Amino acid sequence: MRTLIIYFSKTGNSQQVARRMAERLSADLQEILCDQYLGSAGDLWAGFDNIIGRTPKLAPINDLNEYDRIIIGGPIWLGRPSAPIRAAAEQYAKGRVDCGIFVCGMGPEDLDSAAKQLAALFDHKPAAVFKTHGSMLGSAEFENELDRFCGEFTNQLETTKHA
Repeated sequence: MRTLIIYFSKTGNSQQVARRMAERLSADLQEILCDQYLGSAGDLWAGFDNIIGRTPKLAPINDLNEYDRIIIGGPIWLGRPSAPIRAAAEQYAKGRVDCGIFVCGMGPEDLDSAAKQLAALFDHKPAAVFKTHGSMLGSAEFENELDRFCGEFTNQLETTKHA
């Protein structure tokens, strides 16, 4: 099964998560690029877009149908999934049952809420959810949770496929 991990990362933490997932799942990576969120003015636009719920238009992924399953993830901004990953869920996951998600925050306080908000954008319940924050990266706890996520993601999709 081919897996694609679609992610956005402004500080590099979500990119680290996506890369570690890709290693474990032998997945391909697709970074979401949003030029409007670069630099200090970009930080203001990113915050504003997240507050009002606006999402950026993303470039199409031409070979998306070649993937059996996808994972979408990225940072939490102001207590919500970032605008680029909300846009990715809306644009790339519609009608798919083969999805997983991840959120990466600065601390543990917004992880549950942001994960629920992102999951609500999917037509079907995500096969697995991974929640982490910056201080967990590289820790044994991070590696254990990543193992759990990858196992759950693979097992849920195998179960769904054979049901």
